[in-house]
Amino acid sequence: MFKEKFRAWRIKHELSQGEVAKRLGITQQAVANWELGLRVPNRRLWKRIIDLTEGEITIEDFLTEEPAEVK
Repeated sequence: MFKEKFRAWRIKHELSQGEVAKRLGITQQAVANWELGLRVPNRRLWKRIIDLTEGEITIEDFLTEEPAEVK
């Protein structure tokens, strides 16, 4: 799942959510929501995320993730 893989990548590279957000030009809250599974990245961000992670996150990771159901 994207959320676990993305969080593991961020921790492996010793980056804070804020640092990742700054590199992607988004808010820290957006990154937190991805990692919690509350949201998934907008398609416009996919290439930037793939580039940032140097391919450790792939297009397949985005396609297999769905946001959590809000009750």
